[in-house]
Amino acid sequence: MKQRILRKLDQLVFSKGRALMTVLRGTNLRRWEKNTREVPSWDSRNRVIAALVPPGITVLDVGAGAQTMRQHLKQIALYTPCDLFPTTPDTLICDFNRGILPRVPSVHDLAICSGILEYVNDPDAFFKFVTANSKGLILSYNVLLPGESRIERLGKDWVNNFSLEDIRELTGRHGLRVVKEIHSNPQIWQEMVFVLEPVSG
Repeated sequence: MKQRILRKLDQLVFSKGRALMTVLRGTNLRRWEKNTREVPSWDSRNRVIAALVPPGITVLDVGAGAQTMRQHLKQIALYTPCDLFPTTPDTLICDFNRGILPRVPSVHDLAICSGILEYVNDPDAFFKFVTANSKGLILSYNVLLPGESRIERLGKDWVNNFSLEDIRELTGRHGLRVVKEIHSNPQIWQEMVFVLEPVSG
């Protein structure tokens, strides 16, 4: 019992320390630079998303990282990666937390945002960029669960805390409607994928 309490206290202190670092540091550049050089632990989610993408369309991958999404997509017309670091020469450089937004050459049929919204300080500005440069969106997000600690979320570098209803409201505010909601990982209930299209579409 004593050991369990000590472990819990240790986890709490660690989470609070990570949370403070997140607030003071902003975007974790070291973490995301490393991410461009290895297959991410959440790549199974990318496979789930890729299976939802129809062939023959143009795709803007926002937060592309190591660009494993490119490998999973089948028979698309164009893949445009967008990230903090240029994994490939065609990468558009962006940092939403510092207001660095790329000029996207054309409006794409679909934007994919896998594992990025949790780390964005200004979600409204993020959605303005995405909706201006794509006709549809597939978004992943780890929704806030009832009773979940916001400090522990900050300890994961997650800087916002949207519930499932919040996500529906936020995307609706930007002219999008949810047409499909998927739990992308049966082991992590809060990890969800949303397929969205314009309300007027």
